[in-house]
Amino acid sequence: MHAVTHGDSVERTPTFTPHARHASLASQGPRFHLQSPSAPRASASVVYSHAPLSTINENSLPSSRFIGRSKPRLPFRDNAGRINLNLVVRSLGHFDERLGDDAEARDKLLAW
Repeated sequence: MHAVTHGDSVERTPTFTPHARHASLASQGPRFHLQSPSAPRASASVVYSHAPLSTINENSLPSSRFIGRSKPRLPFRDNAGRINLNLVVRSLGHFDERLGDDAEARDKLLAW
């Protein structure tokens, strides 16, 4: 602490020690974590594929391979679960709000 005198009064101000302050903040850990709902999970590794569309049988894809599982219309993963960039590009081209596609589906496709 530093003592500052003003006439008869003494005012004490705390001494700022940057190392001590930063150490105490670091021991508290992060205050919050930001994660976009459309972002892939950090713990899962993402595998991409460039396989041609002709090698993917969309009729055999489970609903988990589509954006919008309630109405599987925009595929983005192949049979092995890899993000197929050709499927993503084509699904972006087929995106149509008039057919019930929402902005969240578009944002997910753009994220890949």
